[in-house]
Amino acid sequence: KRNAVLAQIQTAQAALQNSEAQYRREIISPRSKDIGTMPGFGLPAMMDNFMTRPMADALMNNYDSDVGRYTDLVSSAAGLSQARSGLQHAYSELQGIDAGLQDSRSVAPFEGIIMEKMVEVGDTVQPGQPLVRYGYVRYKRLLADVPSGLVGNLQEGMVVPARINSQTETQARVSQIYPVADPERHTVTVKFDLPVDVVAAPGMYAEVYLPDRHASAGEVAIIPRSALLSGRSLPSVLVVANGASSLRLVRLGAERGDKVEIVSGLKVGERIINGPPSSATSGWMPDSQ
Repeated sequence: KRNAVLAQIQTAQAALQNSEAQYRREIISPRSKDIGTMPGFGLPAMMDNFMTRPMADALMNNYDSDVGRYTDLVSSAAGLSQARSGLQHAYSELQGIDAGLQDSRSVAPFEGIIMEKMVEVGDTVQPGQPLVRYGYVRYKRLLADVPSGLVGNLQEGMVVPARINSQTETQARVSQIYPVADPERHTVTVKFDLPVDVVAAPGMYAEVYLPDRHASAGEVAIIPRSALLSGRSLPSVLVVANGASSLRLVRLGAERGDKVEIVSGLKVGERIINGPPSSATSGWMPDSQ
C-alpha cells in the first residue's frame, strides 16, 4: 500500500507542475489573446482582437473582454489549488502509513533481556496492552517493599547488608526511595543497587537488613544453620509442638559462625528439629524413619 501512495504522490506532483505551468502561461500569454487558436495563419483572430472585440466592448453592454480574461485566470488558479490539495492529501496518506509501520515495531529505551512474553504471533492487541516484561540486567538491583516504619531510617546512598538466595552475603546501596506508600500493605518500595560481580539473577529471593532505631533490646533466637531445610528458596525450619512438627518460614539475621540469628518466624524457647532432610515437610519427626 505504501508503494501505491508513492505512485499517487508522483502523479500529484506531475499534476501540480502542469497546473503551475498553465497558470504562468495564462498570466504571461492569455488564452483570450492567442492568435494561434484560429485557422488561416491567425489572421481571423488578429482581426478579432484588434477590431471586433474593441467594438464589442464599446457598443455592446453585455460583453466585457476583461471578464473573460479574469475567468481564465480564476480557472487556472483553481486548477493549481486542486493540484496542491491532491499532493497534500497523498502526503497525508503516506504519513499515516509510516506512522502505522513505526507503531508495529517497539524499541526498548534501554538494553536488557525479555523476561516474559505476554502475547504470541497472531494475537490481537489493543493500545496500552503489555506485550513483554523487559529487564535491565547490566546492573543488578533489588526491589523491596519496606515497612513504612523503617523507611525513615533509610536515605539514598546508604549501604546495608543483604543476602541473596539465603547464601550469598553482599552489600546493597539505597538508590531510590519511592515517595508514595502502599495504603493497603503500609509499605514503601525501595530500590537497592548491588555490586556488579555479585552472583544473582532476576527472580531470586533476597533479604535486606535494615536498621531500626526504635527497636527495643531483647532476646534474639539463634539456631544452627544445619536446622534450616536445604534446597528451599525461602529459609524454613521444622518447629516441634505437641509431639508433631510443622513447617515454618523464618527470616534470617546476622550469622555467628555455624549459627544464625532469626529475625522473625521463631520465638525464643520454641523447639526445632536439627539436621532435617531436604525432603522433610510438616509432620516429619526423626523417629518416624
